[in-house]
Amino acid sequence: MSKTDGALALAPKTDSPEQPTYPQLNADAVVAYLKTHPEFFLDQDDLVAEITLPDVPHPVASLPHRQLAIWRQRQQKLERRMAQLLKTAEENAQHDARMHEFVLSLLPSVGGDNTVEAFLKLLKDTFSVEVARFHPWNTISNEDKAAFAYLIESSYPSCGRMTDEQRRIAFGKDEKLIGSAALIPVIDTRGQNLGLLALGRTAADGFRPDQGSVFLKQLAELLAASLPPDAAS
Repeated sequence: MSKTDGALALAPKTDSPEQPTYPQLNADAVVAYLKTHPEFFLDQDDLVAEITLPDVPHPVASLPHRQLAIWRQRQQKLERRMAQLLKTAEENAQHDARMHEFVLSLLPSVGGDNTVEAFLKLLKDTFSVEVARFHPWNTISNEDKAAFAYLIESSYPSCGRMTDEQRRIAFGKDEKLIGSAALIPVIDTRGQNLGLLALGRTAADGFRPDQGSVFLKQLAELLAASLPPDAAS
């Protein structure tokens, strides 16, 4: 049997894409083929990597077998890590593209009387946020400010679920729609607190405590830079 004929003999006969069948193929046929073609595995790196050999009987210890098992575990871990890095890179590229689109659309309104309105509308349209509010710090009562004291002190966004009091202050009549939220302090380059940016989604996992805050912080910085100079007065 030639190498070409052998390859054809072992090729699957497919009745449907989901269920291939192998007529006249059994263990003896595979063994006979491999004996006839001992070089078969030389060009089958992917197949060799997938083959699992039985464990060496206890108490016999095989160093090469153990080393191979460790190598495979490390390879699988690296492949999972690489897949996650690629996914994160793709998501970041999408965020960058949307942020670029967002900034270009916002530019005509920067410094004008309708800057905040334009910012919030564009934010909802571009980033799929159901509710977006900006509360200038000088419009929040001292009692309500206490609910966000930790946020202002840290100067970092807070994501996830909120207390009922925070939801009421941040979203008012829309509070019952909010399943998750991001609360972001808006601080200018001089360190002056300009207000609170509140973003809400109906989904409970729309904003999660474990998500990164870089993107949200960039939004707050952009809003701070877009506001007129007297925004905090």
